[in-house]
Amino acid sequence: MLAVKFWFFQKKQNSTKKPVENANYMYPAQPYENLDILAPVLLFKPYNENFPQDQETKLFVNYAYVDKLKRYYYIENWTHEPGGLWAAHLRLDALASWR
Repeated sequence: MLAVKFWFFQKKQNSTKKPVENANYMYPAQPYENLDILAPVLLFKPYNENFPQDQETKLFVNYAYVDKLKRYYYIENWTHEPGGLWAAHLRLDALASWR
């Protein structure tokens, strides 16, 4: 399991800016098949009491930090997977990760 922090966060392109430490949300996730460190897809169980149940919240969360990988990611897309799981498709934010 991976601990993932989520934010509603905006920054300019090519910025090294990081979000404040207090995340809007934090949830456990598991990688979808093999973990791609540059563009991981992470699965979330929607029935976790802390996971937002409304579609609108997932659409507005746009930034993540994966503790175990020590990297920041942009959330590119959310998809609904078989078994009722939600998949977050992430893309590495290298400038914030290695700042």
